[in-house]
Amino acid sequence: MSAPALTDVSSPTESATVATSFIEVQFPVSKLSKESYKERKANAGQTLTGLGSYWKGRKPLVLVRAVVLGLLLPATDYPDRDRDIFLKLMLMDESGRLKRRKRFGGKLVPRVMELLAEESWSRAIEQTDRGFVWKRAVDPNVREEVETEAFLCMGLDEQLRHCLRPEELQATAMANVWDDVNVHLGTHARSLPGLVGELGARRFGRKPRIGDPFCGGGSIPFDAARIGCDVYASDLNPIACLLTWGALNIVGGSDETRRKIADAQQAVVRELDAEITRLGIEHDGSADDCAS
Repeated sequence: MSAPALTDVSSPTESATVATSFIEVQFPVSKLSKESYKERKANAGQTLTGLGSYWKGRKPLVLVRAVVLGLLLPATDYPDRDRDIFLKLMLMDESGRLKRRKRFGGKLVPRVMELLAEESWSRAIEQTDRGFVWKRAVDPNVREEVETEAFLCMGLDEQLRHCLRPEELQATAMANVWDDVNVHLGTHARSLPGLVGELGARRFGRKPRIGDPFCGGGSIPFDAARIGCDVYASDLNPIACLLTWGALNIVGGSDETRRKIADAQQAVVRELDAEITRLGIEHDGSADDCAS
């Protein structure tokens, strides 16, 4: 049974503004800790690392998203359903992890054989003179079924080792969550920014505003903006301000913005190369090589 739809309001009412948030009642700390650890262990693969990998205090983006959603989602009389909806929105439920699952390589063949009965794994695995390997001629759907069955037999820690991070998936990965979300919340969203906008209007009468007076590497304003919040950020450290500006305007910018920045960078490199040449300073390569 789903929770009753909440009243949709265009301006905040007393009941809307004081409504208890999901994060005030429960929060899946263990799952979030594992997801945060996975993101930080991605090292150079993290979204914002290229803008300043030395900034060690940067918050995991998955944690930022979880906190913002946890503050906006209401706590209803159906706590189990509240948690299910939260995990769906984070792509951290079982269905979400299956979408995030990476294709199993040859090194996982022994593990699949450990997890499954022979009648299951033998549909996609065969023995050759090189040992047990994935069958070359197997139907891709059969292999997918075997991999999925093995994946579901793993514990959460092991599953996450074979998953992409939630942020690495396209927004279309959430296409099948919106019916459940909207029924539970009484919303009409078809995207995360759309949902954030509706929940903000219900609670505050406007889009949610996130302020971070010590923004550091920019994780909080970056992901809050990415899911539809208005953000305000500052820091005493000018490098932090530069990193946050870069996160919002370069990493989070449009393709056109990134092209303009790349063109400007190349123009600076060419001018610098021309000046070095004019001064007669010996140097190797060309401006184009430097720019690349």
